[in-house]
Amino acid sequence: MAVDVETPMSGPMSCVRDKLSGRQKSRTLTVGKIDDYTGFSQDTTRPVLTRGATLMVISALDKLGVPLVERYDTSVADLELRYANQKLIGAENEEQPYKEILAGVLDPSDYMIMGGITELDFNIYSTAFDLQVGRGSRSDRLYAISVAVDLRMVNTETLRVVDTVSFKKQVFGRENQNGLTLELLDTGLGVSSRERAQEPIQTSIRLVLERAVIELISGLYRVDTGSCLTVNGTTPAATNAVPENPPKSKT
Repeated sequence: MAVDVETPMSGPMSCVRDKLSGRQKSRTLTVGKIDDYTGFSQDTTRPVLTRGATLMVISALDKLGVPLVERYDTSVADLELRYANQKLIGAENEEQPYKEILAGVLDPSDYMIMGGITELDFNIYSTAFDLQVGRGSRSDRLYAISVAVDLRMVNTETLRVVDTVSFKKQVFGRENQNGLTLELLDTGLGVSSRERAQEPIQTSIRLVLERAVIELISGLYRVDTGSCLTVNGTTPAATNAVPENPPKSKT
């Protein structure tokens, strides 16, 4: 069954959307290229990290209710325009059988968001515990990797960078193994069970991107989002995307 994509940041984003709903949203945004700049790949054809970061940011902006225009993939619109220029697209108007192209029909954008996934650090933290008692054994492993994104907001008309944000998140994984050695009829028999679990990396990237988008939009509309990102005065561990540098004052 298909379900909506949810992250621990979905609740805070809904809260921020409510805060923005009372403000006049006169600024229209668009999203440019947000690529993976870490350089990691499993082989020449399979990157480790998602290539859909731009789409994730577009979805995040829509969840916040921010006005958007398309600039990332205009291939269909460009083809329609080319066909219309050649008078190949028909119209229902009998007096003019082809679609007329009018000047100024496209909405402009005021700001664009660009950036990339800039960090993927493996095994930044790990612990191990091993126990052997008689014929039984137990071992536990805990490890963490780190992902980070850097986004910037640019004024479309002047190309001035008006804001930048850098956020990172630790992704945790664990491995447990139990073992037991038995002797049956002078034959050694070893039995073991292993369990591995790790936070999804791609979902973690979506979470960090959503957190970065909240920071950019709150600065653009000058909205205090602190209460949306905290529960009982503390930031939930599940949303532990944190800025890589101390927050800067917006001017």
